Amino acid sequence: MKLNIFFFSMFLLYAATSFATPPSDMSLTYDKEKNIVHVSAKHPSGRLERHYVRRLVIYKNDGPVETLNFPRQKLAAGLEEDIELKAGPGDRISIEAFCSQGGSGKAQIEIPQDKPEG
Repeated sequence: MKLNIFFFSMFLLYAATSFATPPSDMSLTYDKEKNIVHVSAKHPSGRLERHYVRRLVIYKNDGPVETLNFPRQKLAAGLEEDIELKAGPGDRISIEAFCSQGGSGKAQIEIPQDKPEG
């Protein structure tokens, strides 16, 4: 009997996570003039309050800088977010997005060095 309960529990756990789709096709762009990181990720959802990108963790040079939590997803197709972040040439910005039902996606960008005038 205990073995049956165990297998049933494992089936439910697997079934619950199999419907979760992690954020995918994440991309980042950085606007040096405005100090803004633009995050874009695919995460289709038909129920924006139940299945959504719930958290973004922002890293600068491998150290966490900020965590943003969301109560729901704004767009059915995915995430589009602008985040204020001061970064300079050579800095590496990474953002990890977490789904409310499991799974995550990550993207990274390096701020290019300024080209010398001449």
